[in-house]
Amino acid sequence: MQAVHCHAGEVEPDCFCTRFVVEPVQSRGAGACFITNVLTCEIIPFEKQVVIEAKKRPDFILPSLAFISSGEAIAATGLILSAKTTLRERWKQVEREKGERRLYLTTVDENIAGNAIQDMAGIGVQLVIPESLMDAKETEYAGHKNVLTFRRFCDEVVEPNLAVWG
Repeated sequence: MQAVHCHAGEVEPDCFCTRFVVEPVQSRGAGACFITNVLTCEIIPFEKQVVIEAKKRPDFILPSLAFISSGEAIAATGLILSAKTTLRERWKQVEREKGERRLYLTTVDENIAGNAIQDMAGIGVQLVIPESLMDAKETEYAGHKNVLTFRRFCDEVVEPNLAVWG
């Protein structure tokens, strides 16, 4: 397979999770480009920055807006995936995008306070972080049920739904 290129650097099309674990991207806009490349390489169905109700524009919808808006029972397997390199107070923006859908917020931010993580849990936001941040002494991610590593996100959220997403 051929590598995919963008301003975030070269992304070789191997394991979805491995790419996230090995190469967290921290330059502005690079995270969304990186995720686009990984989703494309792994043949995971998605739509990027599709306008949903009230001009909301989430980074990614898996598998598609039509799927998650279908009203069918399987629509609940779809999700919104948002990428924010650093969160600060910007994580609150994703609440508008979420609606009644599942929302996963990817970040490589090392400076998230435990109370902010709890606030995110309170509105149903799941954080997805590199494995290296989960147990790092300088972070407060460990012990929060709404925090998943990229490996868990892939294994427990994406992989089981691929057949349904077609």
